[in-house]
Order: sequence, then structure tokens, then C-alpha cells
Amino acid sequence: MGLKIWELTKADREVCMKRLFVVALIFLGVSPLTFGQSKSAPAGHWEGVIGLPNKQLQVTMDLAQNDRGEWTGSLGLPDLDIRDFALSKIVVKPDSVVIDTSEMLSEFSGDLSSDGTTMKGEWACALLRAVPVPMQLKRAGDAVLRPQPQSTPISKEFEGIWEGAVKFGETWESDDPLAGSTVRFRVSLARGRNGMGSGVLTRLGEPKVNVLLSWVEQKGASLRFEARSAGTSYVGELAGDELRGEWRQFGSDPVAAVLKRVGTN
Repeated sequence: MGLKIWELTKADREVCMKRLFVVALIFLGVSPLTFGQSKSAPAGHWEGVIGLPNKQLQVTMDLAQNDRGEWTGSLGLPDLDIRDFALSKIVVKPDSVVIDTSEMLSEFSGDLSSDGTTMKGEWACALLRAVPVPMQLKRAGDAVLRPQPQSTPISKEFEGIWEGAVKFGETWESDDPLAGSTVRFRVSLARGRNGMGSGVLTRLGEPKVNVLLSWVEQKGASLRFEARSAGTSYVGELAGDELRGEWRQFGSDPVAAVLKRVGTN
């Protein structure tokens, strides 16, 4: 006569039931190793739009987990030639995600669809528009996370305080307060450990605004720097006490800009 399950000890019955449970999962096509994981996990490459009042702004987002299970990611705005903004906070829940980047002063809070293919919510950016606007994303593949740009050493010839003026043309958004205006800037460049370049960008006048440079790079007589949180990049050639080059701001065409040395740090 076969052994009946109620004749087993309590411990033996628990082992038996666990094995039956695993067999049932396999029979149903569910792996015990993945059981309980949400299909809505946001890992991947996402593409979509931000619904501004007068246009649709393209946006990309890449999300992944590292070896420690921590979420990492980056944000891009291709229309503004902005790529790979590092995300500073990623909070993932079963059906929602909250993401922000302190560098760009922006935040996105959205809901994941049950099948994990779409993400919808609101995006707010203090630099572009204070009022939250709709943002919709669709999963478009695996995440692609690129290394963040790093500063290089700069020579003493670039160290110091530089000033110049930039006249902006029409930009991607008609109500941009910089459109058609002339703005004076100061750039303070310094050399840190091992000559590594760093700096601060200051918009002169009122209100006075100071922004840390994201990175500084020297190649021969050429210098490039970015203040990504202000959507600013500059590349110029050193000619005596002047840097002659091009200035770019959020969505604007490059404009000629000459920065003159006005002092030392």
C-alpha cells in the first residue's frame, strides 16, 4: 500500500508541498527564480515626448540596475542636443517610478503599464518650465548607459577670469526670455589636483546666477566647457588673452563669442 500524505510528519508534508508547488510552476511555464518579479520593471531604453504648450519635445531615458541592485540611469533631450544627463534619484515601485536629475533641476513621476511597455506621467524642469507637463515614454530596447564626460588637466594659460557677451537669436521655444537678448557672462577657470580643470559660470547683471561647470576639456590651444544644468557649452581657441569660439544655449544656434581675460583667481 502506498504511503498517504497525512501519514507523513509535519516537516515531511511541508517539503512535499513545496516540491509540488515548484512542479506546478514549471508545468505552467513560470520559473521559480522569476516568480514574483514585476513585469513592469522599468529597466530598458525608453523614448517619447514631453508635451510642451507649443511643441512636442523628444526625450530619451535609460534605466538599469547595477550589480548591487541599485538603479542607475540617464536622460536625454535630442531636440536640444542634450544627452546622457545622469539621474540622481530613481525610486521604483511595482507600478510607478519617480526620477530626477539634480544637474538639470528636473523630475519625472509616472505610472508603468501592466505589460511594462509604456510609462506616462508628468515632467517638471525649473530651467525650462516651472509648470509640470505631460510626458509619455515607450520601451524601445535595452538600456544604453554611457560614461559621463570627465574634465582634463588644463594649462596655466587658461586659468583665470574670462568675460564676454553673447547675443541670442530665436530659440526652440518662442517664450524663451533669452531670445533676441544680449547677455554678459563671466567664466572663472581653475586648476585643481594634477592640474584638473574646473570652473564657475556667472551670468552678470540682475539676477546674478552662478553655475558650476560640469566639465572642462583642453586639447592643445582649444578649450571646451559645459554647464549642463544651464544648457550651455562653449568651445574656443586661445589667442593671447582671448578665447575665440562658439557659444551654445538650450536649443539655440551656435553664436560667435569672444571671452577676454579680465583677471586671475
